[in-house]
Amino acid sequence: MKPLRFLAELILGFSLFSLGFTGCAGGGGTAHVPPKQIIAGQTTLLTLEVNVWGAGWGKMTSRYRNVTCHYRLVGEPDYRNLPMVPGKEFTSKPPSNREGTFLCTLPAFPKTAKAVEYYFDFTFDKLQQSRPPVTVPIGIKLNVKK
Repeated sequence: MKPLRFLAELILGFSLFSLGFTGCAGGGGTAHVPPKQIIAGQTTLLTLEVNVWGAGWGKMTSRYRNVTCHYRLVGEPDYRNLPMVPGKEFTSKPPSNREGTFLCTLPAFPKTAKAVEYYFDFTFDKLQQSRPPVTVPIGIKLNVKK
């Protein structure tokens, strides 16, 4: 057997052997579609969609922890923290429990506010993560008669 081929087969064999003991890698992802506008004087429901695949640290609510929405009116110096709660999708048992949502409700903002800025952060598989900030304009609801 040629030395290079033997080395390649040895590396491949060891890799497959190791994979059998450690399992496949796993991961997760999040998605969020911001509202086009927030209506002044009304609360706003925000949804963070989450998913997992492959090997991991257990059920979804164990993998995604401390999910929080941080928000502020544009121009304010500090963010306010709003804990998010798992949606009903988390009630299924693994392996079907691969997707779910976290929910929170932003408070009603005054008509004088122009926009709200917010972002989500969370711990996934024991690693701190966050999504980029989003800015959404605040407007008034127009009563349109048809």
